[in-house]
Amino acid sequence: GNERFATINRRFLERTAHGFATTHTLTQVTNQVTGMNFTWFFDDWVRRGGFPDVAVERQVEPGAGGGFVLRGQVRQQPGDGFRRVLVPLVLEYPGGKRDVRLVMQDQPVKPFEFPLDAKPKSVEVDPGKNNLVDYK
Repeated sequence: GNERFATINRRFLERTAHGFATTHTLTQVTNQVTGMNFTWFFDDWVRRGGFPDVAVERQVEPGAGGGFVLRGQVRQQPGDGFRRVLVPLVLEYPGGKRDVRLVMQDQPVKPFEFPLDAKPKSVEVDPGKNNLVDYK
């Protein structure tokens, strides 16, 4: 959230005020503040150039016990061009209600399945274009 982001920025500036600012230092500070390992993020999105081609297959089907299921897969080519990415799926229901499901693509082919109470009118992939991704 915003508070952690502000803390990361403040600590990074404190650590680099009298020296060089490096991506390594920013990675260390981010990991310390969040208590999580974000090295993968800096490796994928800062240290390497370009952006991935991502294909998203999705369908809504009736569920076994009632309701519906949104299932599919997110695909990228394996190798040096692969980037881990959080893919938002925006569901729109009759009456204008919207909902979001997130798929963390951490491997070249990532299947997903989400139970739904009702059938959405549409399922859009990243309609706000929040990712540096070329969706196919």
